Amino acid sequence: MAVIIDAIVLTAICFPIMFLLGAQVALSGKPPDPSKSLFMNAVAFLVPLFYFALLEGGSRHATFGKRALGLMVVDTEGNGISVVRAGLRFLVSQISGIILLLGYLMSIFMPKKQTLHDIVCGTVVIKTS
Repeated sequence: MAVIIDAIVLTAICFPIMFLLGAQVALSGKPPDPSKSLFMNAVAFLVPLFYFALLEGGSRHATFGKRALGLMVVDTEGNGISVVRAGLRFLVSQISGIILLLGYLMSIFMPKKQTLHDIVCGTVVIKTS
């Protein structure tokens, strides 16, 4: 459920930017400028990176989705994580998804229900009260 909430938030942020750029290309009647395509790809990658890094590495250690469900990301000792570690966790999570979601599915078999990116970054998602 947290993933769905975060996806809605990220879509609300990214969609207007992508829509405006796409509309500009469509209305120009010309092939898309490679720099616009590059910019759109950068937005699609950097917005989620900063979203997860700043929120999971911030004072609440949770994205809006995690916060709504009473979850937070901490290190294996229960301490909050830094913005850098949260950003690294996001980057490694992309690998977890690329390899047929195996990085996520492995949480089924892990004692602390950690995913690949949690293990690599030394983090765990916990339930807060």
